Amino acid sequence: MRLDPRPDVDDEQGPRPGERVSSRPPLELPIKAASPRAKARSELLLLAAMVGILLACAFAFRGTKDGEKLPRPLIRVSPLTIADLHPRIRSVFVKAPGDGALEITLVQSAPMYPASVVTDLSQDALAVSRGLKEHFPDLHPQTIRFIAKAPPVTAFGPGKVPIAMLALDFDRSDLMERVAVADFSFQALLNRATGMRYLDPSAAGYVAAFCGDPVARAATLFCAREAP
Repeated sequence: MRLDPRPDVDDEQGPRPGERVSSRPPLELPIKAASPRAKARSELLLLAAMVGILLACAFAFRGTKDGEKLPRPLIRVSPLTIADLHPRIRSVFVKAPGDGALEITLVQSAPMYPASVVTDLSQDALAVSRGLKEHFPDLHPQTIRFIAKAPPVTAFGPGKVPIAMLALDFDRSDLMERVAVADFSFQALLNRATGMRYLDPSAAGYVAAFCGDPVARAATLFCAREAP
């Protein structure tokens, strides 16, 4: 009798002819149940989110005298200083040296086209003027001056560093009266200027570009007086 050192192999469990054998695990793996700690953490996060929502609702609504629940109006925060009236304001002198004017400097970025320097200055000056009337009605300087800082025009086009380009003066009483009208435009504001000064030689090119643009049709008084 011959002894066979190999263990008995059951033919029923072995691979059959033509059957593909793979050592990879099956595609469907058993789902591992979440640990008690992870489950508790998820429940805590859900509870915190619900509490946050309830607190937000409590602050957003308040009861009136009649016990009704009405949406709480948004609180409007008044600007603390004149510089808070516009993001382009770089500096403010409540009493400028020399004539004591309220001097507000606005910084313009590199213009998309030359006419936009005067356009942006007048639009920003109009927004600031309306803010002055609403939030700072007790100002005393008789002259309000807006100074535009913009990149100068060089032989290679506009520069990168803004410098003082031009200054526009307005009579405070007249300006505060005009800006109260809803349809008072930035072109009309330019027409009400009492004076303009070129602070850099390239500023004349910006004014000429503005007055040659169709946007200046309503600023004929300004262009007839100030255009080079």
